Amino acid sequence: MTYEQVIKGISNGYDIVDEIAGVVDIIGVGEMGIGNTSIASLLISIILNIPIEEVTGVGAGLNEKV
Repeated sequence: MTYEQVIKGISNGYDIVDEIAGVVDIIGVGEMGIGNTSIASLLISIILNIPIEEVTGVGAGLNEKV
């Protein structure tokens, strides 16, 4: 993915959120496959302006000891 594609994707996401503001109360961000969870977590952290640690856990196949 090029830098321009990343910026376009983020911009499109903001446009969609602006369009539905006031109509919906919640937005769900999902993922499919390994690695996409990180991106979904990062986006939620940025959108909500909260620390990334508040939206992440140990990950697939891990536990608190790892």
